[in-house]
Amino acid sequence: MTGLDDIVRTALQEQVQAPPAMRSPADRVIADARGVRRRRALVAVCAGVTALAVAVAGLATLRDVRDGGTPVPPATAPAGTPTTAPPASPAVRADLLTDFHSMDGWRSLHTADGRMVSLAATGGGVDTAYRTAGGWLVVAYMPQARGSLWLVRPDGSADRLVDRADTKPAVAPDGGIAWRKGDRLYVGHLAGATLVVDRSTPAPARGSPIAYTGTAVVLGYSETGGGIDRHDVWLPANGDYSPSWDTTGRVTTVYQPAPDGSLLGLVRNGSGECLTKLDPAANLRPSRTACGLPLRIDPYGLVSPGARWLAAPVFADEETRFGIIDLDRVYDHPAVAATLDVGPAGWLDATTLLVRSGDGTLMTARVGGPTVTLTPVTVPGLAPGASIQVVRRLG
Repeated sequence: MTGLDDIVRTALQEQVQAPPAMRSPADRVIADARGVRRRRALVAVCAGVTALAVAVAGLATLRDVRDGGTPVPPATAPAGTPTTAPPASPAVRADLLTDFHSMDGWRSLHTADGRMVSLAATGGGVDTAYRTAGGWLVVAYMPQARGSLWLVRPDGSADRLVDRADTKPAVAPDGGIAWRKGDRLYVGHLAGATLVVDRSTPAPARGSPIAYTGTAVVLGYSETGGGIDRHDVWLPANGDYSPSWDTTGRVTTVYQPAPDGSLLGLVRNGSGECLTKLDPAANLRPSRTACGLPLRIDPYGLVSPGARWLAAPVFADEETRFGIIDLDRVYDHPAVAATLDVGPAGWLDATTLLVRSGDGTLMTARVGGPTVTLTPVTVPGLAPGASIQVVRRLG
């Protein structure tokens, strides 16, 4: 086979190392003719090599048959072998809190354009963040420093807006802020990098803002020490706060306000907890109710943009999962539309949740169809398996 190898190698080298100089149309014609002759010679050589290989293989096969062996079939590509690489996971571009630490809370903010903004200037304890025009409103809480609110800029610098509040400040969907400091309650709004106080009132002996709709401040505290179980409302437009804790005893859970300012929660009745649309202007009186749902007493309920869908903890198969509830239908037809075995990190749009599985896989959960569609996704610049929380945009 050495002679055949030399012929093939020489033919290839002639084509690669000695290309003809193209100086005129005549030269090109002559060069083309020479190229044709070379290719014909190369084809003839390759055909000879192939014929020889087939002959050798045939002799080997005959020998195997003569000796009682079984001929080995030629190797072929397995059926279904992909001819192209699988498509890459879709990329998600959203502001995300990441780098969670049990003592310091969220320590970084991964922006939609792929930058990483440190939250070290807040001093730690970051609980949540909201996108606003000048950067991010960042809520922090540490026992020794109490609650604080910061405006973090894209370069990582931060202005402290609220310092040493009794608990975490509450942020409304329109950007309004409610907090308690000492013996007073406050509501205000951001003007540039300054927090402007709109109104304040004497605070009750117990209770701090846990939710703010933009017009109503929901107050809460724990009577038993096992989570917020007492609720009340302050309406700043009506003047000073007037206690009415005794009128809201059936309310067991208040979710964070929907993007449109509406308020959902759970109210206890004789058969359990009922999902309820609450009326803050009437001491959290139920305006619409859906009973018989397996909802847990847990304030971690996420309402989608447009207020169509609720993702909230439910009991399913003796385990806690997240239920997807259609708020347009649930009051007439109480049912959980779907359950998820993965934890939601926040709504990306009106019908898409960003979720994270137990092994750290990120997926989008598309709701609204007959089933919830889960699609693996990536976040450019974010390490696989990183903990995340979607940053909600205000206004």
